[in-house]
Amino acid sequence: MAVADIIDGISLHLMPGPDRYAEVTLGRHKGFGLIGDREVRLLRLLAPHLRRAVIISDLIDMKSIEAEMLSHTLDRCPLELSCYPKRARSCMPTAPPTA
Repeated sequence: MAVADIIDGISLHLMPGPDRYAEVTLGRHKGFGLIGDREVRLLRLLAPHLRRAVIISDLIDMKSIEAEMLSHTLDRCPLELSCYPKRARSCMPTAPPTA
């Protein structure tokens, strides 16, 4: 007897790469029979949307990692930093780093 009566499956590689990998695998219950051409066609229609969602999610994660790294770097900077927005006449400098 198959686990949970799953008799067939289909996988979609969403983001293959050297440092990241995403895959979705769908199982088919014995009550629905084997996966056929119809299911393959449907998965092919869904594939670009699933890939796009994974890529967007990955980019959002990378942006938050980059922001965290920048914040960590600036916090450890041994110099006093001043931030000047465009057209600013005066600006408050950042606090000096603490040891």
